[in-house]
Amino acid sequence: MTPQRRPSLSIKGFKVRTKSETEATNTGKIHSLWQSFHQVIVPQLQEEDQFYGVFFNNDPEQYDHFDMIAGISSEDFEKNDVHVSNEINEVALKEGNYLMFSAVGTLPQATLRAWQQVRRYFNEQNCVYKRAYTTDYEHYIAPGLTKIYISVEHK
Repeated sequence: MTPQRRPSLSIKGFKVRTKSETEATNTGKIHSLWQSFHQVIVPQLQEEDQFYGVFFNNDPEQYDHFDMIAGISSEDFEKNDVHVSNEINEVALKEGNYLMFSAVGTLPQATLRAWQQVRRYFNEQNCVYKRAYTTDYEHYIAPGLTKIYISVEHK
């Protein structure tokens, strides 16, 4: 697997702070975040607009805690003149090297399978990359096609 250089991109949307342990239970926040995104923002978009799920602000002491934004590019946000009553947050996808994992199929199952592939890859003994934990993101390109980008550096 070879890293791809990805450009910076500004994403606007709804944000939560959570941790992996919480998301593995019925009290997870990410599912509700996506529900709010689909109820409030998606109806204001055009069919070709793409979504992002961005993971950032990993706690340096506990990589288990992170922020997540469900959103769209700032450009699409302005183009569609999106109006919301909730607080809107913005994050810049960091320019850098990323490994890409594909998720093909019905959501959210396909994305969950791809995240399992990510974990397996980085747990392999001969893996030459480590996660950089800058910004990792899911790019929802079309129904049934998602790409997950993981920021990396050499071990």
